[in-house]
Amino acid sequence: MAATLMQPGTVLATPASRTAWLAARPPGWTAGWTVWILCALSLVTLMAAVGDRLPRGARSWATLATALAAAGAAVDIFCDALWIAVMPELAAPGPDRVFLAAERALSVGGNVAANGLYSAAVLVIVHLLPSGPAGRPQRLLGWLTAAGGAGLCAATLAGGSYAIALFAGVTITSFIAWALALTRADFDAA
Repeated sequence: MAATLMQPGTVLATPASRTAWLAARPPGWTAGWTVWILCALSLVTLMAAVGDRLPRGARSWATLATALAAAGAAVDIFCDALWIAVMPELAAPGPDRVFLAAERALSVGGNVAANGLYSAAVLVIVHLLPSGPAGRPQRLLGWLTAAGGAGLCAATLAGGSYAIALFAGVTITSFIAWALALTRADFDAA
């Protein structure tokens, strides 16, 4: 959805074209952010489910991972709601300083604060996974997810539009692969 329905409102478009598009309150924008909200909630659920599958001694760390993910989701959902409800209104006058500042603030909130917390949660879970061959794919994909998340944080702080898109893609793709790989993890070996 980010690459299709939402793309005209992203930093890959010029400020003038994205404000013109957003001011019309396109349904794809709202639908896309709604899916992101559901993804944030799913990530927290995943962390809790993985924590439940870990041996008892690891569960306090898994609770920390779930708490980090929940904190990230709280920030993310707040920012996503503002992307839906406020940014189209701020876009109406065009790419003025208020719109650009709000856009930057929401990007930092979602891409740096929320994704930074998500990346930390993934690293905690990766630390708890089996270290032998049975856990290697899950650990590698978890590290790649966290590295992509760190790159997304850095790209957002640096203001690099194409780097943001690249690292968002790496993070999301590796996270999906990691989540799927977790379904094959032997948690008894942890």
